[in-house]
Amino acid sequence: MNNFSNKEIALLEFLQKDIPICSRPYKLLAEELDISEVEVLEIIESFKKRRVIKRIGAILYHRNVGYTSNAMVAWNIETNNIDIVGDLFSKYTQVSHCYYRNSFPSFNYSIFTMIHAMSENQLNELINQLEILSDCHDYKVLKSVKEWKKVSMQYSFK
Repeated sequence: MNNFSNKEIALLEFLQKDIPICSRPYKLLAEELDISEVEVLEIIESFKKRRVIKRIGAILYHRNVGYTSNAMVAWNIETNNIDIVGDLFSKYTQVSHCYYRNSFPSFNYSIFTMIHAMSENQLNELINQLEILSDCHDYKVLKSVKEWKKVSMQYSFK
């Protein structure tokens, strides 16, 4: 486990929540922590350098901005091609997630991609494109039927 200072823990907890929409959101936190706004920004920069955080950005409601079609696609990729195909799939901006996972004899699919598109046609075209480029013709398209929960993970540091 990383050893974070109390200030760093407070900042990590703040960054995982909805950041206030105002001209200087970090100023509010700085006042709460009794440190300067500059120090808050320095800690955030140190998090990036230490690979504690990737980035700070908005989370879009993808359906509300036109991305109405998506699917998880499980691909049966030969072991010797895993890295090549994973790198290839990862280059597509429409692929938000690309993972290599354990497979099983009854479900021999080892690469999983989450693909987003603005229409079913666009989604199918993209899947077909990935199929041709990867030369993988054994895949399963898994579409959501019902959603019970979808949240960003909130990590605890105490």
